[in-house]
Amino acid sequence: DCAALDKAAEECAMPQPEEIAQFSQTGNPVPVFADEQMKIACLAREGKILLAVMNSSEVPMINFSLTVNGPDVLNKEVLSHPEQLVCIPPGNAILQLSTFTFPKQMRSFPQFVFSADVQFNGKKVSFQLPASLFTFIIPEETTTAEFGKIWKSGGTEIVYTMPRMEGVTIDNICQVLNTVVGVKTVQRIRTEEIFFGALWS
Repeated sequence: DCAALDKAAEECAMPQPEEIAQFSQTGNPVPVFADEQMKIACLAREGKILLAVMNSSEVPMINFSLTVNGPDVLNKEVLSHPEQLVCIPPGNAILQLSTFTFPKQMRSFPQFVFSADVQFNGKKVSFQLPASLFTFIIPEETTTAEFGKIWKSGGTEIVYTMPRMEGVTIDNICQVLNTVVGVKTVQRIRTEEIFFGALWS
């Protein structure tokens, strides 16, 4: 239907919602998928995942849908441009911003694996996204006294016990958590290490 494609092209050309526009202006999108039909790029940070799907072919992408999958325990809000993603005319692109936030309580710590499903023209494509726990943590240092005050005001505690491994010390583990994950040591009590990190959400 040419009229529907023209309308979709007009909607794609409309100004983006402010939240999407601001988020897309910082950071470098990473290509995550490409074939003869489309190119997809991703920007993941601050607990958010922005996907841009470009129809790089001469064939319209009809009955289009895009779903970002993450841990079920996290809250998710989705903002799309255009708002109704039903088709992508040739040479046009859509944007979808998924914002994930932590609930007040978690019974267990989820696997931070993110993926996306794209459906169009009776086909389905699935792929992994470059987002992880690191997408959510703001590295922050604090003293034991400051941590105590924060702890009393409420927060999320994750207690994780690791079995002893030959050649791996608590210092090795702490170095990785402090430098790679972005949580910082507050205090060590014998074989227990307390770490602190702030969440974007």
